[in-house]
Amino acid sequence: RISKTRRHHRRRSPAMQLRPARGAADVRAVAALYAASYRHFCAPAYPARVLDAALPLIAAPQLDLLEAPTFRVVEDAEARVVAAGGWTAAEPGTRALVAGRAHIRHVAVDPGVARRGVGRLLVGALQRDARAHGFREMDAFSTVNAVPFYEKMGFVVLEEKVVTLGPDGEAPQFPCVWMRCDLLEACADSVADDEAAQCTTTVPTAASSQGAIGEPQLRGDPT
Repeated sequence: RISKTRRHHRRRSPAMQLRPARGAADVRAVAALYAASYRHFCAPAYPARVLDAALPLIAAPQLDLLEAPTFRVVEDAEARVVAAGGWTAAEPGTRALVAGRAHIRHVAVDPGVARRGVGRLLVGALQRDARAHGFREMDAFSTVNAVPFYEKMGFVVLEEKVVTLGPDGEAPQFPCVWMRCDLLEACADSVADDEAAQCTTTVPTAASSQGAIGEPQLRGDPT
């Protein structure tokens, strides 16, 4: 059984708002977020040549994900997108489906709001949403630098992997870490966290399971 207890109590600005992504309308803002986030947070964990080759691919927003009912963004008081991410039932790259298992997708946080609880707000909402749709566990292909964060969210390491960021043999190779969490435990802990009351959210509760299981045109991103 996947099990890991997490406890965290850090202040978060009440001005942050979680909302569904708006497809093409959010592409530019999410692209800027991904470029800044991956460059800043991945730089200490990856050789420059690896990151330079991977960044144009991992930082490119995937429109099908942005249009999915399970993709979210976080906005600050000035309506700037400061975090983004979602989940699907289909595994990144392979589109494989495993009963009861969801996959976290393309999560990133603006370096300017790091360590303010924004990532926990977003990922916690994704975990609860997947659990509400009947999923029991959630996988993540984490960047090397993000492993400690995902561990705090209840994930445990399964395996270190190298993913190919494209369909051919010349595509960049990118190290990542395969992780998994038990959603029942993670969501129970998330609901108990009193930080949940510190932020306005606009997460819809009426998204259908069929919509959540849609298989977008996937590319090889690490999440």
